[in-house]
This record gives sequence, C-alpha cells and structure tokens, in this order.
Amino acid sequence: MGILGGYVMPRDMTLHAKDGSYVDFDATLKNGGVFGIKAGYLPPFASKYLATELEYNYIFGTDFDSGKTYSAISNQSLDGTNKIQALFLNFKLRYPEGAFHPYIGIGPGYSWFQAGDITSGGTTMPGETSSQFCWQLLAGLDYDITKNWGVGLGYKYFQVKPSFGGQINADYDYTAHMITLGVNYAF
Repeated sequence: MGILGGYVMPRDMTLHAKDGSYVDFDATLKNGGVFGIKAGYLPPFASKYLATELEYNYIFGTDFDSGKTYSAISNQSLDGTNKIQALFLNFKLRYPEGAFHPYIGIGPGYSWFQAGDITSGGTTMPGETSSQFCWQLLAGLDYDITKNWGVGLGYKYFQVKPSFGGQINADYDYTAHMITLGVNYAF
C-alpha cells in the first residue's frame, strides 16, 4: 500500500469544436499537482519481477492560462479549471533484488474529467464532466528503507481525451508529465 504526491506539467491541450465554430487550437495550461493512493500485489509465480497495482489519482491545478489569447477564438483568452480523477490498473516490470527496485510499466484506466465554468470574452459556459478511458506510462525507482517501509521516485506520462457536449461542445486532448514521490508499506 502507498501514497504519492507530485508535480504535474501538462502539455498544451488541443481543443476541437464539435460544431466547427472555431479551428482546432492548443490551449496553454498551468502546472499543477497530483495526489494518489495505491494498493499492489507481487504475484509469487512471477518471482517478484512483476507487480500489479490498483491506483487512484487526483490531478488538480492544471487550469487554463488566462494570460494567453488565441486567434482561433477571436484573440480571446480562456479562464477555467480542470480537475481529473483517475483509477488505474498498473502493470510493472521491476528488479526485485537488493534495496533499490527500478521499474517500468503501463496503466490502463478510467477517468472523470471535470471542466469548471469556462469564461471567454465575457461569455461563461457552465462546467461539465466527462468520463473516459485513459492510460499512463510509468518509470521509477523504489527504495526499501526497512523490511516493510519504502520510498519511491517516479515519472508518469498520462493521457486522456474527454469529450463534452452542452455549451462547451468540444473534445479535449489532455497530456501531462508527472514527477511523483511516494511512501510504501509492504505486508
């Protein structure tokens, strides 16, 4: 079992209007944070080289950068929040010997992307939520402090493509790099 926290660096998010009311464009997002919890298992048949985890992440603070303007929407800026909750089933290949355990992995998952109210040019569109499949790539290093306690430094590449109806009426392409630090307890 473990907890993690980290720094989220989103790439520019592509917005695609479903009704063609504007040309696709990349919106700049602010850096944010992530908090997560996880529970894992080392199957004995895999000699501890394979680990599986169920992981929950909450990504926050990666809001639109309201200081940027976009020609695709008549040189207006966007102001709005983005919050993501995601549940993953991670599969990790790891080195089990010694105190240091480098790993790589992949995690398919399901996310709940909450776009807050979006203001552009004095017009406010009410926020919406979209549920979509998502995925992440993982790499990192875990270190055993004692037999039961450990710490880990990790990297995640995360992607989700939420789709909104309503007044937002757009598809997003959200991609982020994350650096995480975690604490683990093994039974």
